[in-house]
Amino acid sequence: MKNYILILFSFLFCLNINAQDADFDSNSVGLNLGNYMFKGKSNDLPRKYIGVSILFGPRSIDTDPGVITTRFVDESPSMDNFTGTTEVLDKYSQFGLAINFHFGRYQGLSHSIFFDINFGDAYSYIFGYSIGYSIPIALGDSYLHIRPALGLMVGNQGFKLGELDNNAGYIEINGNQYFGSYLNMDLKTQSFLYGPQLDLRYFISDNFNIHGNVAYDIGSQDGVPSLYFTSPSTADETFNAEKEINTDNPYVDYNGEKLEKLPYNIGGLRFGIGVGYIWNKD
Repeated sequence: MKNYILILFSFLFCLNINAQDADFDSNSVGLNLGNYMFKGKSNDLPRKYIGVSILFGPRSIDTDPGVITTRFVDESPSMDNFTGTTEVLDKYSQFGLAINFHFGRYQGLSHSIFFDINFGDAYSYIFGYSIGYSIPIALGDSYLHIRPALGLMVGNQGFKLGELDNNAGYIEINGNQYFGSYLNMDLKTQSFLYGPQLDLRYFISDNFNIHGNVAYDIGSQDGVPSLYFTSPSTADETFNAEKEINTDNPYVDYNGEKLEKLPYNIGGLRFGIGVGYIWNKD
């Protein structure tokens, strides 16, 4: 996972340097195309922009139906233990949130750094970067910003399993002690994804816009899933721990066989619509 993150940021850094070198002047083909599309309005646009947007939309997750069985005993003297089953459906239709930071040219090379969260019992968190080409098109008194792009992402996908209860003084995992009443348990894997994206922005003022996004992610799981323990969200205490599942404790199976990867098809369509705010750089 760390290697994927390094690759992502190296890729972003190199592309950003190339973007800075690839300057366009007023006689370039791209700007002349902008003059045609805007019918004379493109001269009113600054060359570069920077902005943020928040998008909401449905997320559909394809999974293989079955049952995950989990058994675990902690390291404390009281041997707090968890035994439970988690039913996996054939599909999950849920709600997602995306936060985008984007910058580049109103017409030309542009960039986006984004974080996408998919809420639910089967969930995903994706951090990514996309490089695209912005095309402004006159539409009435305003304009539509079209941006085809290619994204590169790393993420976490998982299932919520239940709670490990504290039956005595504390729960102990990997030598660390937790004194709260219980810990949340998740089965989680890491992933690498890529795929095409399309951004559409319609400007309702000089700064505000309606932002739509559609993406198709292609991905694969990175290694064997792990069991994660986290404390409930409290102001005074935090705790997290990880245990590999290729052992007898914890023991995790799927439909009676030792689990080696999540029954979770990584990738698929993502949709979102929301609002954005643009700062004009120059």
